[in-house]
Amino acid sequence: MAGLRTGYPGLTHTAKQIAAFIGDCDVFCEPFAGLGRVSEHIKANRYVLNDKSSFAFDYLCKHFDRPGFHITQMDFANCVLLTDAPDVTFFFDPPWVRADYALNPKTFCDRGVGKYYQALRDLVPHLKGRWFVAGRANGGARSTVSVYFKDYASTVIEGQRTINGHTVKTKLCFKGE
Repeated sequence: MAGLRTGYPGLTHTAKQIAAFIGDCDVFCEPFAGLGRVSEHIKANRYVLNDKSSFAFDYLCKHFDRPGFHITQMDFANCVLLTDAPDVTFFFDPPWVRADYALNPKTFCDRGVGKYYQALRDLVPHLKGRWFVAGRANGGARSTVSVYFKDYASTVIEGQRTINGHTVKTKLCFKGE
């Protein structure tokens, strides 16, 4: 865990698999974009990447400065409300462990992890677009994403890497079709 506090948390080891699961999109919006690890593997006509972290915002502006990309630095809820439409696919990857953010000046986390997931749980039933919420796969039914999104479909995405003998896994919850 300590290594995460000096780097930048993210979905580096499951991003390609998550993108493949989501599929092609007309508009792809990532309100907690971080370094855009999933966005770089998504095929879309237009992208909205948002992150409150100044480090992440600067990174996104530098690495995704091309036509079709709109980079913002606002509260995730405002980003969602300004972007929501039937042709939008949202990918939410809120903070998983507050300690990973508290000691890292590159990141932004202004509330407890549960508060982010609770806000998303209250928001997603009203969205016009498709949505996916990422969270920690370990912890089973007690993981934050499992607690707040237990009434939705889910899948576990496995990465190609192991850390401390465990395969890197991300749980995705989404509204079933």
